[in-house]
Amino acid sequence: MRYFYFILLFILPVLSCNFDKDRYEKAVMFELNDFQAIKELRSNKLEFDSLIMQPMDLVVYDSLLITVEVGKEKIFHVYNVNQKIHINQCINRGQGPEDMLQPEFMNCDEKSIRIIDLATSTVFEYELNDFITNQQPKPKKRTKLEKQIFLTAQQVDNKIIGCSYADDDRLYIFDLDGKKINSIINYPTRTTQQTNVEKTDAYYT
Repeated sequence: MRYFYFILLFILPVLSCNFDKDRYEKAVMFELNDFQAIKELRSNKLEFDSLIMQPMDLVVYDSLLITVEVGKEKIFHVYNVNQKIHINQCINRGQGPEDMLQPEFMNCDEKSIRIIDLATSTVFEYELNDFITNQQPKPKKRTKLEKQIFLTAQQVDNKIIGCSYADDDRLYIFDLDGKKINSIINYPTRTTQQTNVEKTDAYYT
């Protein structure tokens, strides 16, 4: 046991020295005291006539709640928040042309709903009314992105921006046909060297 403490006392100063030398360049630091505004959050408990099973993502349209529930036979479930009832379920989990494996909501408008299947980097766009009433809605547009993206993607004006897992830049930019047209935002520079795997794993989120 004495040898363990001896080794520990020897290693800790070495580790602390290494961490002390490792710095982000051009970094802006902040502390807990910098967050001084305090707000009280209030909520209402919603109990629907159907259990919501491990929702992975959700979006709200006025009185409609749409969830991604991978634990059920259909992935997407629509609930009426005012009446607290389950009103529709749609899209199978799978690899068929209209199935999805790892869906996530993108930004949407009042008439359309956009979803990206992260497993296939494919963007699906549906008419909102068809999606919330039909158990087999047909996408009005399906776009396969030229490069694999991770975590999320959003449509901004006439471009789609998605997280990359590349060694150089952290975001890919695509046109609305899925063609990659640019990449932006370098990884932060540090005073110590990192391998590409360390860099991407540390920062791609």
